[in-house]
Amino acid sequence: MNKIQYFFFVMIACCFIACETPISITLPQNEHTKVIEGWIENGKPAVVVVSSSIPYFSTVSIENIMESVDRTAIVRVTDQDGNVEQLALGFSLDHIFGVMGAAYVSNTIKGEPGKTYHLYVEDSSGHIYTATTTIPIYTVQMDSVKFTNDKPTDTTALIRMFFSDRAETYDCYSFFVKIHGLDPAFSRIDFGTFDDLTFNGQKMNYEVLRQPQSNLPISGITGQTLEDYYRYNYKKGDTVYLRSTLTDTATLSYWFPLQVDISMGMNPFLVAGTYPSNIIGENVIGIWSGYHARYDTLIFE
Repeated sequence: MNKIQYFFFVMIACCFIACETPISITLPQNEHTKVIEGWIENGKPAVVVVSSSIPYFSTVSIENIMESVDRTAIVRVTDQDGNVEQLALGFSLDHIFGVMGAAYVSNTIKGEPGKTYHLYVEDSSGHIYTATTTIPIYTVQMDSVKFTNDKPTDTTALIRMFFSDRAETYDCYSFFVKIHGLDPAFSRIDFGTFDDLTFNGQKMNYEVLRQPQSNLPISGITGQTLEDYYRYNYKKGDTVYLRSTLTDTATLSYWFPLQVDISMGMNPFLVAGTYPSNIIGENVIGIWSGYHARYDTLIFE
């Protein structure tokens, strides 16, 4: 390259550099979406959590997640017999917010199979939300559930459950698991909400893969504690509680696409996705579910 060519090359490069324009981006402000998650199951009180979504670009911590909880809402449940109860803030071991005393829990109304329950929520801003659910008459027909490992000397294992589906009904399944001393509340198993369209009336077996309570990054923990938090399997010494339920179609329609998003790393605490909800109201997502549950306990000795 001679001197004249080099000179023109440098001049053209300077022109491109001089044409760079600083760009100022204004991040969109999130309109807080009301998030309502509630359920009632056989023999247990109704539990309802009322919160708001968190802006995508905000700093996420357990503190601002807990600040998103609406602790001043009016929450009522009415059964099909006309009994009405206003729920009070309390504790529930079935939800991480409930473990922290931030769930609305009934006292007198308990779930009964085959019955319908209506939910009424009025938040601190005066917005009203309603929903209806029914507890299925039947529950999961569990044949057996066991740890599966390659050798008796293995220190880790998976859990496999064997159940029979009812041929005469359309059934929607939802499974939960909790390890004693590790999980504060039940969490849904990996892809544990599905229907029986592909196996109606047949015997099924399914692996119970544990999921952490949240897919938020956990700071300040390393080593074995971090490994335990994210592990999907079970270790010797574990006492595992399995919660197996039949639920309604609205719960299936809500949780099936949500569990797909969670498995792909999305976090519903940060941004509201599009999940069909049975809750009626303005700018709201969530689900009001009826569950007919059974509980099994396994000890990995």
